[in-house]
Amino acid sequence: MASVPKATGRRPACSAPSESSLRACPPAARSSRTTHSTSPATAAHACRATCSKYVPSSLSTSPKLEVHFLGIGIRKQQTARLVFTSKVGPGIKATVVDLGNRFRLISQEVECIEPKPMPNLPVASALWVPQPTFEIGAGAWILAGGTHHSAFSYDITEEYWEDFAEITGIEYVKINKCTEISSFKQQLRNNEVYYMLNKALK
Repeated sequence: MASVPKATGRRPACSAPSESSLRACPPAARSSRTTHSTSPATAAHACRATCSKYVPSSLSTSPKLEVHFLGIGIRKQQTARLVFTSKVGPGIKATVVDLGNRFRLISQEVECIEPKPMPNLPVASALWVPQPTFEIGAGAWILAGGTHHSAFSYDITEEYWEDFAEITGIEYVKINKCTEISSFKQQLRNNEVYYMLNKALK
């Protein structure tokens, strides 16, 4: 997973002190003296004291605890979530896929850019361009079997992921600014032969 981001001295803003937002707070915020009949100001204070965390340096905006209806799946009810935007700059994403005879760890360098406001999509967000270009980066990710969901970090590097793959004994492929589709395809073919022979000789 991504490394633990550094902390700054800022604290996030709390959501409006509604009954639904109070229900979304951890149980510690709902003590015997902090019930649904508590005044909004007291409820907000309890929520803020329990839910507030130092803002990670990876964020460009202070996170807000907001309560909205979850419009997907079967849970069509109000759900609490942190809403924030990640900062601009270089990062890396990674995922692990099951190929049947082995696991493959895929990492890809990305460049985070400034996203447009999304008032109708209140979620944590980060918008990036895969390296080396969108076409090559997306193509290589698909060829390697990259998943829809991935881990993301501003601090982890390719070296960390390569060490992790070696320690765990799984395949590792990386996509970065030097990636070319033709050579990347050949690497995947070579890896397939290596792991087949390696398994047969054991």
